[in-house]
Amino acid sequence: MRMPCRRFRDCQSLDVVEDGMTPVYADELADGVYPVEVDSSSSMFKITDCSLTVSDGQMEAVMTMGGKGYLKVFMGTGEEALKASEDEFIPYEENDTGAHTFRVPVEALDMGIDCSAFSKNKEKWYDRVLVFRSDSLPAGAFLSGGPVTAKELSLEDGSYTAEVTVEGGSGRASVQSPAEIRVEDGKVWATIVWSSSNYDYMKVDGVKYDLLEGYETSAFEIPVAGFDWKLPVTADTVAMSQPHEIEYTLTFDSESLTVGDAGAVGLSYADQFSIETREDGCSLITIRDEGKFLVVPENQPIPKGLSEDVTVLQRPLDHIYLAATSAMDLFAGLDGVGNITLSGTASPLVHRRGEGRMERGKMKYAGKYSAPDYELILSDGCNLAIESTMIHHTPEVKEQLERLGIPVLVERSSYESHPLGRLEWVKLYGVLLGKEAEAEAIFEDQESRLRQIGSATKGEREDAPTVAFFYITSTGAANVRKPGDYVAKMIEMAGGAYVPGAASEHENALSTMNMQMEAFYAAACDADYLIYNSTIDGELSSLKELFQKSPLLADFKAVREGHVWCTGRSMFQETMGVGDMILDIHRMLTEEDPDPDDFTYLYPLK
Repeated sequence: MRMPCRRFRDCQSLDVVEDGMTPVYADELADGVYPVEVDSSSSMFKITDCSLTVSDGQMEAVMTMGGKGYLKVFMGTGEEALKASEDEFIPYEENDTGAHTFRVPVEALDMGIDCSAFSKNKEKWYDRVLVFRSDSLPAGAFLSGGPVTAKELSLEDGSYTAEVTVEGGSGRASVQSPAEIRVEDGKVWATIVWSSSNYDYMKVDGVKYDLLEGYETSAFEIPVAGFDWKLPVTADTVAMSQPHEIEYTLTFDSESLTVGDAGAVGLSYADQFSIETREDGCSLITIRDEGKFLVVPENQPIPKGLSEDVTVLQRPLDHIYLAATSAMDLFAGLDGVGNITLSGTASPLVHRRGEGRMERGKMKYAGKYSAPDYELILSDGCNLAIESTMIHHTPEVKEQLERLGIPVLVERSSYESHPLGRLEWVKLYGVLLGKEAEAEAIFEDQESRLRQIGSATKGEREDAPTVAFFYITSTGAANVRKPGDYVAKMIEMAGGAYVPGAASEHENALSTMNMQMEAFYAAACDADYLIYNSTIDGELSSLKELFQKSPLLADFKAVREGHVWCTGRSMFQETMGVGDMILDIHRMLTEEDPDPDDFTYLYPLK
């Protein structure tokens, strides 16, 4: 592996050089002229367009500048330019449009290159660092080490799946993985299903691809030049005040390729896990960022030759330590609470959903996720620990459980952006318990409940009633869900429009944010309905109690019109009730005088 030149390592402008970059030299590229992206360490040295010529083991780039403030450049530092002769400087040239261009040698791509620029106004040299990016080149530019093609993989025409990762943008967007792959006439196409419904087109190599129909979120079929490299793509989002194209890269893992899709368990909404049913009767569960788990039927030999990154779970999994309490409801729906012998909480919900097993000694409290009772867990014969992502705050606990021979599965249902995506985790637990058919029936039942609402309840009507969902914190701020959160999606599915719609989705990974009451008043005072989230600080019994939290709420339109509702305290723990929750919101929005007795999770405040 060739290393960057010494002057790059000494350079202080490292912001344009990404960790792990490896220089790409001319002898690794096919001769030709290619468009290439260039990152500059200074916004004052703006490059609006660049073409790269590769010929006879050399590279040269023509950079089109965004302004005319520089008269010449020198491929080196400003200090070196002061000692150089005039014939070493590169003067600007004007192109057909009158823009300034510089024709410069390129030692390597993906490497910091010193380039000092002489300012016309200041009459002095300014140091810059340039990076010519190899991931912006078309696939055909690489002689080797670039994308692995379908021909190299001997892929015949047909259907496949492959793991795909996305990079770029704000880091919040994700795509469904594994992705469906189609090979036709030797060309590879992939169906990309985004976690958001706000994309209206994609571009690959400058070609525009439109939305596919029949998906809950934005989906596109795009060409894939090859595997095991970062494919540059563009996705246009309409989530901002005006459409905005965002640059991403997609990487398709050739080692994860699976022939055909007959073994893949169909997931309609969830994108944080996948399930593949193997010919030997085992099921491979892949959880995004958490690992792979091979579920082996009872009394069946464990397959040989498994990858080291696969954790084996052999049924029956009947001594489970459940620290991810939100999963209890799904186990109860599968009649699988009996498989849970240890709990990470002793809350009333566990007592209720656990069907009194704690009182009878069938389920024991084994300590919370961060401080489990290892002795009890071992003596109980625990064969699986199911944790939430909170376990990552105490990684030593996960490591200790694994050292004791207890496999740890970290579930990510809270990361699903679609409410039915959370419910679809019942299919994963169905595989763990050997109750796949029951899980499928449960999910279809809940999904069918939503069909009662009809097509006019997707939050797309201009006259959709507005709904604010919030609670008041101990400091007097309003805690609201971000617009991309699954609660906002539930409101839209019920026929409402969520407010405040301008809440930031990108400042952190949390699904909620705090707003000062003045800002919340400005954003939600005219909302048609208020839903107070009582899951944090307890249920309210009257409007008087609500006003005690913030007197400003008395001036809200929904209060004056008698449209204030409150959630039951267990709403977020009862994953099985997502369909009923959406139906509750729909009744609230559509019935003139709704009967509170008809509601499962909501009740009006008087």
